[in-house]
Amino acid sequence: MDIIVTTPKSQMAAAAQEAADARCAGAGTEYFRSFPRAYAPGQLRPGDRIYYVEDGFVRGFAVVSHIEQSQFPMQCQTTGREWPAGYYAFMQADSWRWIRPIPMRGFQGFRYANGGLTRSEYDGTRESDDSPAHIVVDGVWHPVLEEGDWLFQRPRSCRVCGCTDNYGCPPPAGPCWWVEHDLCSVCQEWGLGSRRPAAPSEVKNGSAKRRKADGSEMPDP
Repeated sequence: MDIIVTTPKSQMAAAAQEAADARCAGAGTEYFRSFPRAYAPGQLRPGDRIYYVEDGFVRGFAVVSHIEQSQFPMQCQTTGREWPAGYYAFMQADSWRWIRPIPMRGFQGFRYANGGLTRSEYDGTRESDDSPAHIVVDGVWHPVLEEGDWLFQRPRSCRVCGCTDNYGCPPPAGPCWWVEHDLCSVCQEWGLGSRRPAAPSEVKNGSAKRRKADGSEMPDP
């Protein structure tokens, strides 16, 4: 079964460096995630996904290639940190996919991403093979909308709602535009985040029209 884990703030810089190193090394590079034996995700299998929470959002996932229960410590080649013996889930670096961020607070340990459903029940929630996967956050199902593969940098997103260039706020509140590097116009209008005024620009979703504060359309430049 797919699981969700958190990258602690203290390890985010190291995680970003690991991703950069993997891009330089090319396909075949592996990541691993360690768990104490007593708290290991026993239902995790090769082919399942591990979703990662960073900065209050589920940001992406990688696919488990194999699992080892090691009696010896393992060392991260990027940071030099030695991780104790335990349960290790390995993922190919090129299996990483960024997704439209899903709000979720960080936590310790892991959580199953499918709300306790079996694999067959979970697969049955998809209308077709082309429909997106879903994960459960606080009892709510969220579609997993992919933003880019392992060669992309982390997509620009709103720090409040998680919308991105590809998946902006939908009507009736949207479409939205960037008012700060990480704040969209809808969240600013609702008083969430900074109130610094800015002219509408960089409208998302391509065909969306730019709008004034009163909702009326702005002329094309």
